[in-house]
Amino acid sequence: MVTIRDYDRRLVVDREPSEESVGTLWDIVRAQETDGIAAFIPEGQETKRFGDLQCDAASWSRKWWAQGVRPGDVVGVQLPNIWDFIRAHTALARIGAVMAPIHTPYSDEEREELLSFVGAKGWIGKGNQDARLQLVNHEIKDSSRFPQDLHIGVNDPLAIFFTSGTHSLKPKSCLHSHGGLLGNARMLARHAGIGKNDRIVSASPFTHLFGILALHLTFVTGAPQILINRFRPREFVAACREANATVAFMVPTHIRDTLGYLKENPEAGKGLVLREVRVAGAQLPPDMVYGVKDFLHAHVVNHWGMSELGAGLSTHWTDHSDVPSRSIGRLLPGSQITIVKEDGKPAQTGETGELWFRGPSLFYGYSQNPEATDESLERDEHGRYWFKTGDLARWGPDGLVEYAGRVKDLVVRGGMKISAIEVESAVLEMPGVRQAALIAEPDERLGELGCLVMATEPGTHYRLRDVLRYLEARHMAKFKWPERLVVWESLPTTATGKIAKAKVKSRLFEESQITRSGQKG
Repeated sequence: MVTIRDYDRRLVVDREPSEESVGTLWDIVRAQETDGIAAFIPEGQETKRFGDLQCDAASWSRKWWAQGVRPGDVVGVQLPNIWDFIRAHTALARIGAVMAPIHTPYSDEEREELLSFVGAKGWIGKGNQDARLQLVNHEIKDSSRFPQDLHIGVNDPLAIFFTSGTHSLKPKSCLHSHGGLLGNARMLARHAGIGKNDRIVSASPFTHLFGILALHLTFVTGAPQILINRFRPREFVAACREANATVAFMVPTHIRDTLGYLKENPEAGKGLVLREVRVAGAQLPPDMVYGVKDFLHAHVVNHWGMSELGAGLSTHWTDHSDVPSRSIGRLLPGSQITIVKEDGKPAQTGETGELWFRGPSLFYGYSQNPEATDESLERDEHGRYWFKTGDLARWGPDGLVEYAGRVKDLVVRGGMKISAIEVESAVLEMPGVRQAALIAEPDERLGELGCLVMATEPGTHYRLRDVLRYLEARHMAKFKWPERLVVWESLPTTATGKIAKAKVKSRLFEESQITRSGQKG
């Protein structure tokens, strides 16, 4: 069970109220006109209205109450972007339960590990009949009716989002309130000019905070959501065209695949009315930005955010086309950022440092992981607490923020963050493996790929397929598997015995240059 009492006090006291607090999720859904369109479902040519959502969520919440779900109970949701996700999210919010989204690629074992970590009462996945929760421990029956006077406040917890790069060892699960997440959506809507007449589509899963932001925009503005069960370029473009999508949420991999499809089928792009394509990608190549303009007839918006804070910075669709490829934009109103150099001093224009954030959308700490919360916060000379994002940035000459890489050791593959230490820890348990390092290598389509570099004992030999079979046997999600294996006699280390990853990356780069040179010769 999670309540306000579980919030980190430093993040409660040191928080200025959002001007965009709009009530609880259930309050917002109830305030929408019942005949207003909430969602289009292209696969079945269906239209769902807010009245449907109100009825469905009320029905599901009564069923789950009878199963014993109460305010503060954590319930996992492992669903794609379908109507069931929307009504499950809304029903849990009506009860005051806390949703814990689980990425659909995760295996049963990984899901169970995460749900156990946050003490979840149950979970719902695709195929669950009659909206019945799968309870983690045992069936609880309760004859009491759903209380009509149940009060859920704007500061009560709404959801726990797992950071996708820290699944293993000790997960990081970000605790968010109704006001924090929904206020962030309302602030973004105001900044971007997104309103009721828009139509929103998300290729990004709702189990990501980037994807759930797209859904929350539907709640706070009344703009219909176009539901994409599974991303396929052809079907995605057709859905955008037929449902008149104006705002799309995508990651670079989605864009690469969509542009590839449209280059081969340019006629499919005719009739699109997209205004903006919001991309969570940090560093966007210019050819991608101009490709969106040429084939999707839309403007790219570079969107920077994190599971801990939602949307933080953003360019604007009215910016010049070169802006999203060199910048992550400007801060959304109501929050603050600073860029801090290694010596603890504020960075000046052009100087690189770590990006720190504070504001009303910031999470209330990592659930069940106070040590990680402690490490993420820094108090300044005025007594204010800042969240250290682990991302490197610098101020550009035009006052916009430029992304400069990551302090954290992650591989971002197709928008999914992969914890290097999770993969390395698993590989090091293979017989005869002495050292292992997962290194991010650039990839035009997916952004980054994982290259596993390892050293083995004499007489021990592994090929990539051996490693993949081992990881599969450990039930590790496939998107985390490395795409390349390099075996060295030994990996360089620091004075303290840790693997010197900068040197590993440098050597990999040198070897790749030699290989390319040899191929040209």
